[in-house]
Parts: sequence; C-alpha cells; structure tokens
Amino acid sequence: MGKQNIWDTKEWREAIKEWKEGKRGNKKDKCEQCGSVGNLTPHHEIPLRVLLFFKLRKLAITKMSKEQGFSFYPSAINKTGGFSTSEGYIKVRVLGEYMKKNPELKEEANKFAIEEYLKLNDTRTLCNRCHYAKEKGMDLCPYCKKAYKRTSYSSCFNCKEKADEDYAKFEKEIDKAESEMFKEFI
Repeated sequence: MGKQNIWDTKEWREAIKEWKEGKRGNKKDKCEQCGSVGNLTPHHEIPLRVLLFFKLRKLAITKMSKEQGFSFYPSAINKTGGFSTSEGYIKVRVLGEYMKKNPELKEEANKFAIEEYLKLNDTRTLCNRCHYAKEKGMDLCPYCKKAYKRTSYSSCFNCKEKADEDYAKFEKEIDKAESEMFKEFI
C-alpha cells in the first residue's frame, strides 16, 4: 500500500462495507458507549501504529533468535525495551540495530499489521460522535451519560460534585471494612 493512508484504500472501504453487513468484525446494533443506533462505526482498541510496532518486534525477535540460537519468553514480544533470553539480556539498542540491518522485516510487519487491522476483530462499535471523542482521548461521563470527559477524569465538570460524593462514600466503606477485618489486631 506504500505511503497511502489505510483509510483511503479500496480494502478499507470493502472492510467497512462487510462490517456494516455483519460479515466482518464484531458489529453491535448500537453504540457501546452512549446507546445510539445511528452512524455506527468500528473503533479499534489497538491503533494501527501500535499493532505495527508489535508485529515488527515479534518478527525481529523471532528471526534474531533463530539466527543467534537463543530462546525468549513470549512476554518479550508484548513489551517495549530490552528482553531476557536463554543466553542473557538483549538491550533495545541491539534490537533496533538488528531491525535497521533487516529492513524487509518492516515491510513484512506492515503487511501483517494491515491484514490484522482490516479484519476488524479488535473493535468496539461506536457512533461517530463517541468514536471522535475516543480518538481525542475522551469518553462519555458515566453519571449524566451526555457530556464527554477526559479519560483520566472520573466525570465531566458538571457531575464532579456527585463523583466526589461517591468517592468519599466509597472511602468510608473501605475504612469500615478494613476496621472490621483488622479489629482483632488493633
């Protein structure tokens, strides 16, 4: 596909068409966040660039291990940085140099990542509004279910007082439970 954006390709349009028909991915009948039934779209839980990174890392580590005769833990693929092998520790710099010496790995990883992405298996069904908000690092407020909030916040600005009350109530319940658990030790 070269430098063409995946969302501008014929393959993407075909994948979306099949998704809308229920032939690909795991399409739901309504938005999984707000419940809307109009303008539904798949939202990938794993962005394409992250998928590409892990596919490239897997190919590089696997090829490197075959060439150099070491084994590695499967967790080495799903993390960043260096990793432990049967022969010792491989620093991320060494892995990066190996990838530079084997540029064909990037092309192969790109092909695998795009194939996986187009399957639409790791997606949630969202309406266009919730999808856009998710792409901007926001989601629907769990209290009012109308306004959007940053994912790091527990509520939107208008529901902050209610969220703070709920948190204070939760803290009191935890303190009470801890007191009951440890009362014989105090």
